[in-house]
Amino acid sequence: MRILFVEDDPGFQKLSSTVARRAGHECVSVETVAGARALLQQDSFDLLALDLELPDGDGLEVCQQALCDFHRDVPMVIITGNKRDQLEQGCQELGLALIEKGPEFAPTFRNLLERLETSVANAQS
Repeated sequence: MRILFVEDDPGFQKLSSTVARRAGHECVSVETVAGARALLQQDSFDLLALDLELPDGDGLEVCQQALCDFHRDVPMVIITGNKRDQLEQGCQELGLALIEKGPEFAPTFRNLLERLETSVANAQS
């Protein structure tokens, strides 16, 4: 699976990429909304993992563009260190996964990747 990480924190970017690579996935990382938009115009991904707060906007902007313009069927996960009830409800309504940064991030993200792998395998059979 090819994963686009949109994350401005280098340490967290490294952690999330490491989790994905250890699970056998290819990772591409950018730090800004503009960088994500440029990549989405020229390349395709199997998962978008989006930080909520970025230097030039937020992950929801990338999500909105992906849903409207480029990759309607690509699963997306919002990653945040500042989870709010309203955000959780909005993600559920849009069909987006939501993962909090913190001690449970790595196992939760691995679990999400496993569920996506299973879903893709079932769809191909």
